[in-house]
Amino acid sequence: MKQPPTPPQTINAAIYCRVSTYEQGKGDFSSLDSQEKMLRQYCETKSYAIYEVYRDTESGTTLERKFLQNLLVDATARKFNVLVVTKLDRISRNVKDFLDLDETLNKLGIDIIVTTQNIDTTTPQGAMMRTIMVAFAQFERDMIAERTREKLYNQAKSGYWGG
Repeated sequence: MKQPPTPPQTINAAIYCRVSTYEQGKGDFSSLDSQEKMLRQYCETKSYAIYEVYRDTESGTTLERKFLQNLLVDATARKFNVLVVTKLDRISRNVKDFLDLDETLNKLGIDIIVTTQNIDTTTPQGAMMRTIMVAFAQFERDMIAERTREKLYNQAKSGYWGG
């Protein structure tokens, strides 16, 4: 006797959006809005149920961000199956932090889906690309910080206010 087909499992998605500063998250249509819209459309095309949208307006320098921490609490409670982001650097611009977070989510059975970078972390090549992309994000963050310090130093040296 044939077994009836099992119904497909609902995939619950957590959407994570981030900009680096509160100011970047303001306005009629900010980058946060753009990221969320894109990620909602992606989830819709994949028939994912959206569990929650987490929107941070803090630097990706550390993982100590209010909504990322809320996301981790919900992940530990297994309230979603996948984390959907536009780019890896939205999660973190620090290689160690990203890999630690990825390992935590992996242990909980939660996959990270990066919609615009098409990285399949289930393969060795995809895992390597993920690490390279996060390393570039950290490099970019470090270069921006260095340029900012140089500018402020030169402003102060020239007698201009640097605040």
